[in-house]
Amino acid sequence: MIFNTLEQLKFLADVDRYINLLRRLGSEPSIGAADGASRNMPRVFFVDSVNGATTNGGLSPDRALASIDAAVGQCTSGRNDIIIALPNHVETVSAAAGLALDVAGVKVVGMGTGASRPQIN
Repeated sequence: MIFNTLEQLKFLADVDRYINLLRRLGSEPSIGAADGASRNMPRVFFVDSVNGATTNGGLSPDRALASIDAAVGQCTSGRNDIIIALPNHVETVSAAAGLALDVAGVKVVGMGTGASRPQIN
């Protein structure tokens, strides 16, 4: 995905604000609702097949997970988590079932332009 529309650029700005909020508040921030209950905010997970590892937590680009499937496994249903595939990420899907995005509310976003765009083969 090339980010060139106003809506896409706004989304990136929102992700940037969220990441900065995570740095200030910790890895599991929550917000208070009008009824007094605490609501967990979405988490952002990063994937990078070049520099990522299955042992990483995926919560920052320098600790990225190695695959989208590993990131989906970290997501919580209904929390609207975001998975960001970093530039040059390559995901190879060899099984007939394909890539199982089996957690409700998860968004997968690819970063990069031209030849550096993430690819799913």
